[in-house]
Amino acid sequence: MVGGVDLGMRRDANVLVVVGQLPDPDSKGRPRFRVVWLEEHFALPYDAWIDRLVYLAGRFQFASLASEVLGVGDYPTTSLDRRPYEAGLGGVVIPVATTAKLKENGFGLIALLIQQGRLELPPHPGLLRQLAGLEIERGETGSSRIAVPERVGHDDLAMGLCFAALQLGAGELRPVVEHLVSIGELLDEPELDYHQIAPF
Repeated sequence: MVGGVDLGMRRDANVLVVVGQLPDPDSKGRPRFRVVWLEEHFALPYDAWIDRLVYLAGRFQFASLASEVLGVGDYPTTSLDRRPYEAGLGGVVIPVATTAKLKENGFGLIALLIQQGRLELPPHPGLLRQLAGLEIERGETGSSRIAVPERVGHDDLAMGLCFAALQLGAGELRPVVEHLVSIGELLDEPELDYHQIAPF
């Protein structure tokens, strides 16, 4: 499992998107993936959100958990990076600085995996709306800007998926053999009953 964390303040949400590797490869022997979990919380204090992420890190056994560090994300990510060590889960938090190139790479990989039939998305209206709303603007110098325009809404879920997908592209996803996590078992836990992913 890999996770992508996008941090918000007043208008934006705190988001976690989790991508897991499916047991069977595709017809060419390539790994397949699925978005298995997502959460979106508006106006949730950072302390409470970090507590939640540390708890989920213990349940999901992340290979990596990518979290943004620009803007308001710097301090919460630094704090999140310390907490898993305290819980014996050190080394999973990957600080990510959001740049135009990072977005190009992340969303390009997402598009490629979807076209290849190797990434399954849940029927979650917010995530699908944000991905469909992404626009690319090319500057005169050749630079690009990828974002969801304000008229469409937020891009927090899309960015969480982008951060997680980049961990797949970086080869960060490695199977954890000591403890295999069953999504079915997780869904039965009362502590996790407010997840916001639609069932498959």
